[in-house]
Amino acid sequence: MNDDKSKIAEAEIPVSIYKQFGRSPKPISRPTGDTWQDKNISSWTVKGLRFALNLLYTERTKGALLVLGSAGIGKSQVVKQFARSCALHEAPRTFIEIEDIHEEEKVDEIMKDPSAYFVFLDLRASRLNPEQASGIPDIEQGKRKGYLQFMPPDWAHLICNPNFSGFVFLDELNRGQEAVVNSLFQFVLDRVVSAGRISDNVAIAAAANFGEGFTTSTPIDSALMSRFDCGVLIADPEEWANWARANGVSNYIIDYAVSVPNENFYGDGEDVKEGNIPLNPRQLEMASIRLQQVEKAYALACDPTNPQPLPEDYSGNIYDDIGAAIKTRLPNKWVNGFLQWLDTVHSFEWAEIVQKSKEGGYNVKGGSRSGDELTRSKQWALVRYVTNEVLRRFEIARKSNDEDTKKKLLNELYNDLYYILSGAGADPVAFMVKALVNSIKHNPPPETTPLQAAENWNTLMVPIMKKANADNPEFFKKVKALMDELGKIKK
Repeated sequence: MNDDKSKIAEAEIPVSIYKQFGRSPKPISRPTGDTWQDKNISSWTVKGLRFALNLLYTERTKGALLVLGSAGIGKSQVVKQFARSCALHEAPRTFIEIEDIHEEEKVDEIMKDPSAYFVFLDLRASRLNPEQASGIPDIEQGKRKGYLQFMPPDWAHLICNPNFSGFVFLDELNRGQEAVVNSLFQFVLDRVVSAGRISDNVAIAAAANFGEGFTTSTPIDSALMSRFDCGVLIADPEEWANWARANGVSNYIIDYAVSVPNENFYGDGEDVKEGNIPLNPRQLEMASIRLQQVEKAYALACDPTNPQPLPEDYSGNIYDDIGAAIKTRLPNKWVNGFLQWLDTVHSFEWAEIVQKSKEGGYNVKGGSRSGDELTRSKQWALVRYVTNEVLRRFEIARKSNDEDTKKKLLNELYNDLYYILSGAGADPVAFMVKALVNSIKHNPPPETTPLQAAENWNTLMVPIMKKANADNPEFFKKVKALMDELGKIKK
């Protein structure tokens, strides 16, 4: 009887947890796109993949993980970043990355004291030959013993050391020779390589590019795939935008990409084998680097104290030079649309926007509001301009040495911003909230911490809150959302 009561009590524990932490579950979505239409496979956003990696890391000896997806979507990057974060929990171990098994200096350094490192070992299947995957036959030992033995590859010596800790990442798993892919079967299945047992501190993850563009790749045996926790990494625009802002990607690239995400963020179902590279997050990141190089060159040319000549091959038209810089990474259609959008961002005038806002605001195409009609893409261009201009004007006011001038500039700014916010639709306000908060979090003014920037913005927004609460309760809710987000930074 006591045993039965004990079992009932134990069974009641998870019930209380479900009641405390449970929410109505979201439906599990399937991967989208022609490539995955009829596949019995799950999908992951970056957040979902990190969750799966965390489970893998917690139970390293009980499984492996395979992430599938199109080229450039960020599979390798997410796994590598997660491994780096794991190293922080294994202090005093130092994170070290080995991208090539022939990096002998790194291997020798780790072998001297494996307990000092947390290693990310990138084993590219496409670079391995069968001997590097399974070992080289030891002919002399075979003659003496009467049977064939294999000398383990160098990387196997490393990960079979019981003091070794880290991630082994089998990247481009289906790009390797068939013999290499097959030899990895025992590695994943039994955690054994060349008769050596892998350290219990090793997590095994793999990645493969799937799709019509990889028809020449080696098919992954279904028996091998069944040994992995498996899913497809899909691109989530909002998730990517948050990451991109935190990692210095140009706000122009981010805003245009997510303004119409099904066209500007990720190309789905495009055929690689005919020479067409699908639009993907990796391309957008590289395009941002090129764009920022052009912006820097023009900023140096316009430096009032020490102007530098533009590089010889620059045209003198910043739009043309940006186009030339990014078109090697992005499709012509995308580049042309982006340049037009960028021109729109810089075509707005502050006084005109304030006046139109007082008259009823800009009209989103298809809506019923008065004022000029804007497509969704141009609406985002307007918000980007306003965000940039608010940040610029606020910094000018904040840095004023004269208190009366500072007060005057801030009063003008909060009155103007009040009208702009009240004249905007729900989408622009929501986006402006994110844009302003992300600017404070990730790009605070020079010599200003995010906390100080949030306090400064609080100074600006409090009078807007008071005016909104008195004049327009519905608008007050919109402004309060911004204040709530600012409050999160201050905490």
